[in-house]
Amino acid sequence: DALRHTLLVFTHCDVDNLDAILASDAAPKSLRERWLPRLAGAVGVDNEQRLVARARLQTALDGLVARLKNERYSHDSLRAAQKRRDAAREADRE
Repeated sequence: DALRHTLLVFTHCDVDNLDAILASDAAPKSLRERWLPRLAGAVGVDNEQRLVARARLQTALDGLVARLKNERYSHDSLRAAQKRRDAAREADRE
């Protein structure tokens, strides 16, 4: 699934407790229950502090690559995911 290779990036975000906020009722229920569990994670960056934002994003990406053990998402993977999505949509129509 492509989403497990995906980081959700919140820009103009200067909170240190983003994970706690996203897990709380402050975050939309659909984000908490439907999307976040499918994603590799979320990171907040404050665009006003470019060097800090760049470092925070790079750290998040490095962590993601390490968790995936350098597994890459390829075009073949994307095509397979699209076929699964199309099949699921077709099944929903029936």
